[in-house]
Order: sequence, then C-alpha cells, then structure tokens
Amino acid sequence: MRCASFLLGLVLFVSVHCQNYSLPAAKKCDPEKCKLPSCRCSSTEIPGNLKPRNTPQFVLLTFDDGVNVVNIETYRDILYNRVNSNKCPIGVTFFVSHEYTDYSLVNELYNRGFEIALHSITHKSNQTYWKEATLENVTREFVDQRILMSRFANIPRTSMQGIRSPFIQLSGDSTFQMIKDNGLTYDLSWPTVRFTGPGLWPYTLDYSSIQDCIVPPCPTASIPGVWVIPMISWTDLMGFPCSFVDGCYSTPDLKDEDAWFQFIVRAFERHYLGNRAPFGFYVHEGFVRVNPAVKRALVRFINMIQNMHDAFLVNANEVVNWVKNPVPLNEFVKQDCPRFVPAACRRTTCSGLREEESGDGEAITKRDIDDLLAVLKDSDVFEDGLDHDNDDEEGFFNKAREIMEDLQGEDIANDDETCDELTPEVGQVSEDSGQPHIDDEQDIQFDKRKLIWKIGLVLFVSVHCQNDSLPAAEKCDPEKCKLPSCRCSSTEIPGNLEPRDTPQFVLLTFDDAVTTVNIETYRDILYNRVNSNKCPIGVTFFVSHEYTDYSLVNELYNRGFEIALHSITHKSNQTYWKEATLENVTREFVDQRILMSRFANIPRTSMQGIRSPFIQLSGDSTFQMIKDNGLTYDLSWPTVRFTGPGLWPYTLDYSSIQDCIVPPCPTASIPGVWVIPMISWTDLMGFPCSFVDGCYSTPDLKDENAWFQFIVRAFERHYLGNRAPFGFYVHEGFVRVNPAVKRALVRFINMIQNMHDAFLVNANEVVNWVKNPVPLNEFVKQDCPRFVPAACRRTTCSGLKEEESGNTYYMRICNRCPRVYPWLNNPRGV
Repeated sequence: MRCASFLLGLVLFVSVHCQNYSLPAAKKCDPEKCKLPSCRCSSTEIPGNLKPRNTPQFVLLTFDDGVNVVNIETYRDILYNRVNSNKCPIGVTFFVSHEYTDYSLVNELYNRGFEIALHSITHKSNQTYWKEATLENVTREFVDQRILMSRFANIPRTSMQGIRSPFIQLSGDSTFQMIKDNGLTYDLSWPTVRFTGPGLWPYTLDYSSIQDCIVPPCPTASIPGVWVIPMISWTDLMGFPCSFVDGCYSTPDLKDEDAWFQFIVRAFERHYLGNRAPFGFYVHEGFVRVNPAVKRALVRFINMIQNMHDAFLVNANEVVNWVKNPVPLNEFVKQDCPRFVPAACRRTTCSGLREEESGDGEAITKRDIDDLLAVLKDSDVFEDGLDHDNDDEEGFFNKAREIMEDLQGEDIANDDETCDELTPEVGQVSEDSGQPHIDDEQDIQFDKRKLIWKIGLVLFVSVHCQNDSLPAAEKCDPEKCKLPSCRCSSTEIPGNLEPRDTPQFVLLTFDDAVTTVNIETYRDILYNRVNSNKCPIGVTFFVSHEYTDYSLVNELYNRGFEIALHSITHKSNQTYWKEATLENVTREFVDQRILMSRFANIPRTSMQGIRSPFIQLSGDSTFQMIKDNGLTYDLSWPTVRFTGPGLWPYTLDYSSIQDCIVPPCPTASIPGVWVIPMISWTDLMGFPCSFVDGCYSTPDLKDENAWFQFIVRAFERHYLGNRAPFGFYVHEGFVRVNPAVKRALVRFINMIQNMHDAFLVNANEVVNWVKNPVPLNEFVKQDCPRFVPAACRRTTCSGLKEEESGNTYYMRICNRCPRVYPWLNNPRGV
C-alpha cells in the first residue's frame, strides 16, 4: 500500500539542509586505511570477520524522554535485578530529556548500572528547529545537558557518551561535529529501512556512509571517530518498517500477550539468524505501561534473552566498545563485567524555579507559541499512552498559561513568514521489497503518524499562500446575513433563544478507517440507542479510505449514523495539507465521496461534511472545494478563544472572528459554507484540547468515575452556558484500549439519553437546526431524521493494484470488484 498515507503520523520534512562546508566532504571508505578500533567502514559485515555463530547477539533496549515518578515504576518492575547468562547485569540505555525529569531517579538508574544518555534540554516540538539546528544549537542542547545532568543527578560527566535527537531528526553534519568536538562517542538517531537483513553494524564517519537517509539532513562530511549506531527498523504485520516498537502501524492486538511475544521474537530472529547486527527494542515507557499484555510480552522476551548463552541485553556504549575490539562469543563471556563508581544523591526538592529566558517581563516570541501549541495541539496522534504525570512543574505551566493568554489576542496566521517551498514527492514503493525506492538524490523520512504521540507532537504554525482570486471577506453585517443561508460568526444562540429554551446538542465523532476491529466498539456502545425525543442517537464518522471495510461503512449508514469525509490518502506529511491547492483537496474529498458512494453503496448526497487530516486546514482551498461540490460543512477548525460562551456554527459569507490555531485559515468570502467550530475542552491543568484523546493532563486512565466527572464538567460548560454544541471528538483506539474511559463514555451517553433537553445528534443535524432554529418544546415534536436503507452485496476483492505506486491491496465492498485499487484521480477503480 501507499507508504505516504500508510505511515500515519510521522510528519515528513523532505528538504535539503545547508551543510557546514568548512568540513571536508566524506570520501568512499577505504578498508585498508579504516581499521578498528578507531575507524570502521559502514557495512553489514560482522566486525572482526567473525562467523554469526561466534558473534554475541546484542539486544539494545532503550527508553526516551523524562524520567519521573510514574515511569520509574515500570523500570523498577521489569528491569531491576536482572543478569545475562554471563552473570553480568543487563544493560539498558535511557535517552533522557530535561523537562519534567526527576534527577534523583536518574541517579537511581545510574546506580543500577544502566546507561544514561542525552536527549536534549528543550526537546523542542518544532521539528524544523532540529532539522536546521546549527553546531551552536546542538552544542547547547546536548553538551549543556551533559553538564546539567552531571550536576543535578550527581553522575560522572564521562559516563554520558551517547545522544538521540528528538523526533530522530538529525541536524546533518552539526550533530556529529558536536559529538566529536565534545568528547562524546555515538549517535543513535539514524534509522535505516534498507539495511535490515542483513543489518548494518555500527560504524564511524571517517568516510562516507552507505546508510539510507530516511530523516534528512544526514551527515556528508568526514568526521573521524564519531560512531553511528543504526536504528535498524522492525517490520510490522503488513511488512512496513518502524524504528520504534510503539511506532509500528500494524501490530498484534494490544491485549494479546502471546501474539506480541511472537511479534517481538520474529523481529529478534531476523538479527539472530542473520548477521547478528545489534537488535534494537526502541520504545517509550508510556506504551508499555498502558498495554499490560505488551509489558508481559516484553518481560517474557527479557527472560528469554537472559536464558540464552549467546544473546545479551547490553547498553549502547557497550555495543560500540565491543565493535571497537570484537572478540568471539567464547571470549566475550569470560570478560569482566562493566564497572562504574556509585554516585551519592542527597535528594532535594526545589520549587518556584523560574527559567530566565522566558521569565516575567520577557517578550513572548513566535517560537514560544509554536512550542506551546505543539504541546496543546490535540490531534489524533495523541493516543492512549502519553505520559502526563508531571504536574509538579509549576514553572512550566505558569509560563504556558502566560503564552495562552497572549495567544488570545493574536492571529498567528497573520505574520510576515513566507510560504515554505514545496517538498519533493515521496518515492514510489518497490513491489519487491515493500519499501520506498530511494536513490542517491532522494531522501525521505519514513515512519508513521501514530508514532508521534509517543515521541512528541510536531505542529506547524505558519502562513499559507491564499487564493487571491477569491474576494476578501468583510466584517459581517447582521442585517444582510440572515438565516437559513447565512450566519455571522458569533456566540449568540441562533434564533435569539434563551439557553433554557435551546436544545443542547452533543456531537460524538470518530475519525479514520472503519475496520473489523473498531466496529466492535461501535456496535457495543452505540447501537440501538434513542434520545429522549424517541429519535435514534446521531454519531458522525469521518472515514478515511485505506484499510476501510466498506461493507461496515454501509452497516453504520444503515444504523442511521452520519458518514463524512476524511480524505482518500490521509497523507502523513502535514505540509501537504497546509499547502494543498483547490485541485488537491478536490481530489482528496470529492473523489472520496464518489469512492465511498460506490463501494459502500450509500447515497452520495448523504455525505455532507469533511474533517481534514491532522485538523490541518488548507486555507480558502478547503472551503472553496466544499462550496464548489455541493458539500455543507467543515469540522476541522479548533477554537481555544471561544469556549465559554462557545462559538456556534456559522457561514463564511463574511470574515470569521474565530481564532486561527492551525493555520492557514480562510480569509475569503465563500458564501453558504458552514463552519462547525471544534470548541476545545479544558484539561486538568487548564489547557485546551480539541480531541478527548489529545488532552495533556487527564484523570487516571483506569479511573472510571474520574473520567465520567471529567466528561460531565466539560459538558456542563456548554449546558450551563450558551448551549453551543458540545463536541466529544475522539479516536476509537483510545476508547478501546482504556476500558475505564469506555465505561465512562457509556455512562455519559446514558445520561444524555435520559435528559429532556440534551440530544446526541450528528454534525449535519446541528447545521440543519442552526439554519432553522426552533425552541426546545418544538424540537422534541419534530419528526426523526429519515434515510433510505442501502443494500450491500458484500464482496471481498484481493490483488487490487494501485496504479500510481504499484502496491497491492484487498478491499471489502458492497459492489462488484474494481479493476484496480481506487485512488486519487480514479475513485471508481476503473
């Protein structure tokens, strides 16, 4: 299948980086000149020319980000007091970032013999910052962190020898020159999808690297003595690579321990039965913690390694040391265990510390807003496992509130920035390997959107080149803008009703593909429910194309639920959506409408709304496409300014007062197109979130009562206010893997069903009511929405080739099989 859309979530930056031309360009490696221990050519050959059976199989288990009182419990539970078969303690590497870290716990990990490595001070969420970082930038991030960590964790500076860049985003030569200049040893940030079987062994940068450049810019200079430990990708159940375990898209059921154990073992065996390149288990603790079956599978795998005579859990620096001086297995097991000097810790709690650069009185910069929004931005990439439990960092949250207050009066789309250059096209996928074709002049970043919540969210806040052919929107004139065809953007209740006379609408939406997995949740919690007016509840499904079972879309439609559009490709390159032209969005959504109608066998006119992937608007293009093609509304535009009282749906005949959180937002007059604002929730720390599963600080995921109260409090802000529609926007996976949240949601739905003045309806019903607002006592007497049931002759189609990429798919549909896999420009698959 198509890689760019399959790999849902790592936002791709495919661009050229200005390298440091003062460094000499690397030449092709000369094995006669490049000799261990100081130099090694990039190669899949085993160091020391050993045979695989004589080579220790090293296993690298790493965890990223802050060390805190929550994740330390996982580490204590699964890692402490373990030894390999050679009687040496197991090794694990922690790539630690600064914010929210408890340095007394870093000291504890060090004293347990684990490796502490560097993951930056700021962990800035603006990926472009890392991509374009200068030598000075990366030196401050990592070398200053080494000083910081040594001082506050009280561990030797020289014990920290390695780095991993946030978002595994290299900074070209700068990253590796910094390592060399400051006496560090290695980097473990560079993924490979090309050299996985046989795997690429660690090597130095004395000479040019043969490694594929997945997240450019990669180094091109000769930087002698700096070691690269390649991140050798796993292969998921669909055959696609993933650098982080929690970044794999197609995985076993998260509740199936045996399947996960086998999944891990299969990945391990590709190394163990091959050239025994180090096997990496790169993961984020939150994923392990919230998925007990995965945790148990990992423990079983660790137990297995402990009982093997030729496999060893070691840290990253130990791998480099062995490669420098490779010895066969029979000698390795006789070597002394690594030693370290224990470090004392006089544990101290410090409060009220202000970060000087962003302290009181300092100007709030554009980057401040970017970085905060990246924390607050609440798209579907935040899933169940995010670690939020750092609420003792008062300084951080106070600063964040200051920025948000400043943001209330700012339209961050209206600045002086120019549009980014268009990014190169992602390479086509090889039929033979299932991997993207990469040639010497083309580098692509290859991972998926699902990974981002686990390693940090990338948010782009920048301007968009608008379509100047459209007339600029003017300030709304209420005398000219009248319902049902026009409404000014406003918090006033339509029809000038009083809140007590206004129906409280609840909008429950789910995004992405409809599959045999998530349909079980929908059947369980949504089917056979009615509101107090005896009409069936309404729910809106924003459906994307890939992996969707169209016979199940038909089923949802026949249950009376609304089917809406979420794009054909769901491309993971957010810049693609930001810069999409009218032609682009037309192909994505209008072609999808044709596709969905044909293969789910539902009326084309029943699909009236859209939600853009990543809630990333394309400026005027999004809304012009809606108007040009007889659609009705968009539900992709969040607001944090108009939450109490909430912003009611409105049309784009005139300029909008809504804050532009994810620009570009529309500026043209596009009459008759409706905007349903995504009114943000407020999390436990007072920060906004548009998706429920995107809230940063939430109740314990196992506490049903706390979650129910959390939902009810969010609802009451609407119900006790101006009764603007209350949105429960969520992704099914979050509900499925958190049973307590699921039970809380069911309780909330039950509550709404029993209220005389609140109603679960779909998005199009909300627009229809706003067009013709009637008071509550009339609304409850109206006829229920009707639809014409749609038949489905369920058919399974296999071996469908997508012509543009050459990938092969199967589909379940309600019609005859298409000739090829439906895609952009060919939604019928003819």
